[in-house]
Amino acid sequence: MTTTTSNSYSASPTYELIESFEGYVITVSDEAFVARLTNIIDGSEYEMEILKETLTDISDLKRLEKGAIFFWLFLRRKDAEQDNVISTLLFRRGPRWSKEEINQAKEKAILISNNLG
Repeated sequence: MTTTTSNSYSASPTYELIESFEGYVITVSDEAFVARLTNIIDGSEYEMEILKETLTDISDLKRLEKGAIFFWLFLRRKDAEQDNVISTLLFRRGPRWSKEEINQAKEKAILISNNLG
């Protein structure tokens, strides 16, 4: 007599990084934006048009402007039943400094350095 058992437990999915890019927005249009992409893994650079619908988080539309920095990851998701490629594109959050603020910080650093000797 042979008994077959069914195991409803499935292992947690695993993720593998395929590609990773840092992007810099060059121009923005109604449907898309053009960005300079740098491959974080090998340093190669590309310029491409990306549709706005590619954004992972719709709230990133308010961050989409010339000069904005974003990260674009391509991951392979594997589980017992599927093997999928997932694209995640998210804009960097955090303070943004203007050129004027950066120049002021540089000037202050020079003053401090000169005072130290």
